[in-house]
Amino acid sequence: MDSLYLPKLKSENSKRTTFLATYRQQSFSLPVDSIIYYILMNPTSPEAYQKLIQSCKYFFINNPILVTLNFIFNSKNGCHTLINETPFSLNNVGSKFWIVDSITVGNNDSYKACSLSTIISKIYQCDAKKVTFWNQNTRILYKDFIFVSSKCKELHLLNAAIMYEDDSIVTLEKIVEALPKLKILAVGVILLKIS
Repeated sequence: MDSLYLPKLKSENSKRTTFLATYRQQSFSLPVDSIIYYILMNPTSPEAYQKLIQSCKYFFINNPILVTLNFIFNSKNGCHTLINETPFSLNNVGSKFWIVDSITVGNNDSYKACSLSTIISKIYQCDAKKVTFWNQNTRILYKDFIFVSSKCKELHLLNAAIMYEDDSIVTLEKIVEALPKLKILAVGVILLKIS
């Protein structure tokens, strides 16, 4: 861990170049290879991580996570968050996302594949309270679904099928059982309140 990892820079005039230009090698009073590494790789909350990266660039450069309230991924606009409302390509982002409030994955176009499996590798952690899947032309794997939805209180499934890896469909009872915090479930146009 003593060697500093600096990702490749795409252009000299980019914001990332400006950000990295002011980075200085850190000299911590705690051991970097154990305590600092543990703090770096195991942030306790989005707020704690935000404070770490605001106090020292070392933490973001070595574990780049973008904390976002709302994450929207669809076939028409690609990805965007409600922080900046600007669509962007996941291929241009080297960071992972920590989703705090909601995630929406949907398809506007039946010819373009826009599925959870496309973005799951880019999600560091998902604490979303509201999860929406709509017009999913491809299957949603149960393990990916649980990773994204485990903390949700509100789930919307509109023309979306959740399946095991052997292509068998997960029952609604199994979905409700796997989500202990679930209060509202919308399947198609049917709204169910769970008490």
